[in-house]
Amino acid sequence: MTLQGMSSSELLRAERSPSGSSRAKKGSSKERRRNRNRSHHCRLHSLTVKVRDLGLGFESEEIVRFSYCIGSCESARTNYDLTLQNLVQIDILMRDKHLSSNPCCRPVRYEVVSFMDVQNAWHTVGNLSAAECRCVG
Repeated sequence: MTLQGMSSSELLRAERSPSGSSRAKKGSSKERRRNRNRSHHCRLHSLTVKVRDLGLGFESEEIVRFSYCIGSCESARTNYDLTLQNLVQIDILMRDKHLSSNPCCRPVRYEVVSFMDVQNAWHTVGNLSAAECRCVG
C-alpha cells in the first residue's frame, strides 16, 4: 500500500514506527535517499539585496548577501507534534491559528553583516543573516 492510500491513523502509525519496521523501509534505498535530499526540506537559501531594502533604517547603496531558512520540517515531527495534531483532530483541543503541531525551519546560527552607509560610516549588524538552519520547536 502506498502512503497516499493510507488512512490518517495508518499514516500516524507509520510516522511513529521505529526505523527497523517494515512499513518504514518501504521503497528502494535509492528512493529513500532521494526523498531525504529533496529540496523542500529545511535548508539555507541566499540572495543579494541592497542594505536599504533590509528594512532596518540604514541608508546605503551597498549590496549584501542575505541568507534565510526555507523548507518543511514534516520529517522532524516528534511524538508531541503527532499527539497535538491528533488532539485537535478529535476535538479535545480547539483549533487555534497560534497552535502548531509542526516544527519550524529556523536559523540556529547567524552571520554578521558589515557595510558602509551613504555617510561613509561602517556598520556591523549581528543576528541578521542565517548561517545554519534546523527544524526547531
